[in-house]
Amino acid sequence: MSFERIAARPPTGYGCDQLFLEAGHDDDKQLPVARSAHVVWVDRKNSGEALVEAVSSSAFEAGDHFGWVACDNRTTRAVAKIFRDDFKIPRKSIKAQAYWVA
Repeated sequence: MSFERIAARPPTGYGCDQLFLEAGHDDDKQLPVARSAHVVWVDRKNSGEALVEAVSSSAFEAGDHFGWVACDNRTTRAVAKIFRDDFKIPRKSIKAQAYWVA
């Protein structure tokens, strides 16, 4: 399933508590995101560190949630660790896919 499809409309039966989108350019923030979930745009800084900080600072007990992350390899690993350690999401409920090497 493509990011564009997920951002536009989550699969039936799935909600989204928070959606973090990383913007490398100001124009990226014009991406149409048609959803009622809380969308947080994070400017790409220091090879993904701003995104890692934003996700970490929003942690809550989410053991019954599903975490999905797809970024560069370092950021993906860091966010997946936050999902496990801070959000308490079980490893089997996390999909982490690195799409490029930073």
